[in-house]
Parts: sequence; C-alpha cells; structure tokens
Amino acid sequence: MKNTDLRDLVQTSLFAALIYLGVSVFRIPMPFTTQFVHFGNALVVVGCLLFGTKQGAIAASIGLGLFDILNNYANVAWQTVLESLIVCYVIHLVYEKAMNKDDKIANVIVVGV
Repeated sequence: MKNTDLRDLVQTSLFAALIYLGVSVFRIPMPFTTQFVHFGNALVVVGCLLFGTKQGAIAASIGLGLFDILNNYANVAWQTVLESLIVCYVIHLVYEKAMNKDDKIANVIVVGV
C-alpha cells in the first residue's frame, strides 16, 4: 500500500467519523416532532469540495449510513446513502464541470448555496 493510499484511507475515514458526529452530536431538535436539523449534509458538501467527488461520496455514505443504522433508521439507510451520492454527484457537476475547478471564493460560495 502506498503512502498516498493510506493517507486517502485515513482522510476518508476521519471525515466519515466527522460526518457521523455532525449528525449525532451537533443537531438542533425541531419542536413538536422527532425531526432535527444537523450539520451532516453541510459536511458532505465540504468533504466533496476538499477531497474530491469519490472520497467525499465514500465518506458521506459511510458517515450518514452508519448513523442511520445505529440510530434505529436502518429501514431508510439506503435512501440516505443514495441521497448522499446524488448530492456528491451534483456538486461534481456544478463545481468540476460548470466552474472548471476554479477555486475563487465566489465559486465555492455558489456551490455551497
């Protein structure tokens, strides 16, 4: 295993853990329901922008899917994984194809919105 492969594996797994923590720890419960607002999807976008589409999609699928499986949402875990893959693909289309990987602040803000 090359050093770059090991580094990619560690980065992906740490970001998957960060996404899991963003959903499970940093959440705001909504009144009168069991729903909540969390930072997991925002971290998915950040992961795709920092590490690329492939690593971001893997980290998102692991982090969000693991949260669903461990917190009694296992019946919809496949939908969450599919949603994260779609989000990563849309970010790929917008940032890498439409904006030609231009790192201007304005382009990153547009992708974030």
